[in-house]
Order: sequence, then structure tokens, then C-alpha cells
Amino acid sequence: MRLKNYTDIDDEFIRSVIRAVRPAGISNFDVRVSNSQYAMRGRAYWAGKDNRREVLAALDYAEVIGKLRGWDKAQMKAAV
Repeated sequence: MRLKNYTDIDDEFIRSVIRAVRPAGISNFDVRVSNSQYAMRGRAYWAGKDNRREVLAALDYAEVIGKLRGWDKAQMKAAV
């Protein structure tokens, strides 16, 4: 995995989140992390694109995993 992190979030924290949601068998991919003033910008971008339904499913999966592991907005802000 190649990580391009343009935020103050710790690289290892980002990698741990990615490990938590990465499907088995996926190993050669790029991740770009940047700040946005729109929290749901990614979801809005991918919505309505039938050939990208998997991306929305991955966002849903990541959100559920975060909730199950107790990752809430306050903890995410504290990690930054």
C-alpha cells in the first residue's frame, strides 16, 4: 500500500484503519488522505454512479467497523 497523507493525522493510525477495513486479498493499492470541509464529500461524490456501488459499500463497511470498534468523532479529533 502506498499512503499519501496530506493531513496531521498520524500515518500509523491511518494504516490501522485501512487494515481494519481492507478486504482479504487486496494488497497493491494507493490511499490519499486530505482534509475537506465536507465530512460526507466522498459519499456524495460516489452516489448515483452505478459502476461504483462497491465504493459506497466500502464506505458503509468502514463506518460500521468504526462504530463497532468505538471510533467516534471525538476520538478521531483527539487522535489528530
